[in-house]
Amino acid sequence: RAVSMDLKRPDSLLYVVGETFEEFGGSHYYDVLKAGGGAVPQVDFKRSLRLMEKLVAATAKGLVLSAHDCSEGGLAVALAEMCLAGGRGANIFAADAPARAKARRDDVVLFSESNTRFVVEVARDRQKPFERLMKGVALGLVGCVSEAPEIKIYCVKGTLVLQADCGRLKESWQRPLRTV
Repeated sequence: RAVSMDLKRPDSLLYVVGETFEEFGGSHYYDVLKAGGGAVPQVDFKRSLRLMEKLVAATAKGLVLSAHDCSEGGLAVALAEMCLAGGRGANIFAADAPARAKARRDDVVLFSESNTRFVVEVARDRQKPFERLMKGVALGLVGCVSEAPEIKIYCVKGTLVLQADCGRLKESWQRPLRTV
């Protein structure tokens, strides 16, 4: 009953499951920026267990089409990996990701590596059962899968901050691997 990370269906819904915190200590984002310090991601064991139990139940009931953790690189990287794997695109609205008030910055929502955070694809006709089952955990409907292989991310204030062709992203990712 496992699900893969590749996006499956155009027009299906994309959720962020799990709360976003301003936790960049040891993150890929801080590594790229050559920044030091920052809060290291913390684990709330009770919250994490409750979220994982619900996500496993949703998967077992066939409500989840695909899922990917937001670990190395956060939401933006997880989303890109899902798009590249499935050959599809996505439209994402960062403002709808579950986050604490002080974490409502674009960089936090997109690149935080908070523990127990996932991007989950759900078919539109399974939306209500999925949301009912996930009640009580941090959940945000952040967008949908698109047929066109292009990622569009709208920032917390609603303006388009990223529009990228998945073919170009995939080529940028694979090009260095060809020289190994």
